[in-house]
Amino acid sequence: MTYIEKIFLCMVSPLLVAALCMGRRQLRFFLFCIAGMGVCLLSAYINTFLAAVCQADALAATAEIAPVVEEMMKLLPLVFYLLVFEPEGDKIKAAAITIALSFATFENVCYLIQNGADRFSF
Repeated sequence: MTYIEKIFLCMVSPLLVAALCMGRRQLRFFLFCIAGMGVCLLSAYINTFLAAVCQADALAATAEIAPVVEEMMKLLPLVFYLLVFEPEGDKIKAAAITIALSFATFENVCYLIQNGADRFSF
């Protein structure tokens, strides 16, 4: 198990417990949070795979591959929600914002841990 998978488990476990405690009222919110973090984890794997297949250097991978993959991955849970559940307009905005914020939160936590959050002194 890699560090990013351990971070995912550490962040999703409390969300699952909270979802169970809150009942059906806030279940949609917690599921979108978990979906956003899950697609962030998947996009990290896809970015790495595509960078290896295309033999891209670090600059090309971060400037050309990662943005496309990440934005497409953020769209997948939202498209699934739209196609399967056909929600009202106000619920679509909340779902999109929740997915994007949880994706960014997970990504930033991984960056901090990977790049020395233990020496984060300010």
